Amino acid sequence: MARVDELTTVSHGLQLHGRKAGITFVDSEEGWIGFQGPGPPSVYHTLDGGQSWSLEGLPQAPGAPGEYRPQELVSPPRVFGSSAVLVVSGAENYALVSGDQGRTWSEPRLLPESRCCPSVLDPLHWWLSYGNDLWATADAGRHWRLDAARMPPGVTLVTVVPASVSRFWALGSQNGVQGASVVLRSGDSGANWSAVELPRL
Repeated sequence: MARVDELTTVSHGLQLHGRKAGITFVDSEEGWIGFQGPGPPSVYHTLDGGQSWSLEGLPQAPGAPGEYRPQELVSPPRVFGSSAVLVVSGAENYALVSGDQGRTWSEPRLLPESRCCPSVLDPLHWWLSYGNDLWATADAGRHWRLDAARMPPGVTLVTVVPASVSRFWALGSQNGVQGASVVLRSGDSGANWSAVELPRL
């Protein structure tokens, strides 16, 4: 792994400016580091096990002329064989999809109501929750379906973790109780949820 050090004489490609946000490797040689910095969205990419990195530009969602754009945060992609999914969050939140393991990327696919960030099961199936609204896509973000999740009384969805296209786990919050979390599960693609009784310590 390269170390960012002002005194080093070795060029590893990682720059001192900008925020590095998350790292993932798909094998012993290829990996990614998320990035937030000035200019268009970018992500660091290595093909030699982290010895050298290149900052690669990504497609950007179109903005209005003269519109101020805050720095966009790029998360490392989720890679599934030759397919990859990457999320960019900023003034607008959107996803990019690749069919060649990140060599090229799709046009930006805006997330519902510009919410962030989707739970990705595979290249096609993603879910996005806000309150007890649950959006689902089965075509990599081209189209989304909105459903109202039926929850136990007083519980709100926080984080959804799909185990398959029909079986989900989630973390919820107990309304009105600060810091109270609830583990949830669904067996019907998130339409109905039940609380999981956890062992008492």
